[in-house]
Amino acid sequence: MNTSRTILIAALSLVLTGCVSKKQYAELQTTHNALKDKYASLDKDYQDAKVQIATFTSDSKSLAAISRQSPERVSWESVPSRRR
Repeated sequence: MNTSRTILIAALSLVLTGCVSKKQYAELQTTHNALKDKYASLDKDYQDAKVQIATFTSDSKSLAAISRQSPERVSWESVPSRRR
């Protein structure tokens, strides 16, 4: 009997201390949603930057190949245009 009473008291103390108020829960939910939005924005910026890096790398390789040609053969038409 004494053991079950101790277990009951321990269980009740865990249950009662594990709860948060509705106000605190709402604040935490608002913070969570704001962080999710910020993460999505940062992830989009990161993906855009990766595309831009790939474009610049490609343009750089194209320009390096053009510069290796003889100067008489280089024309503005051979320079790749930047796409956005």
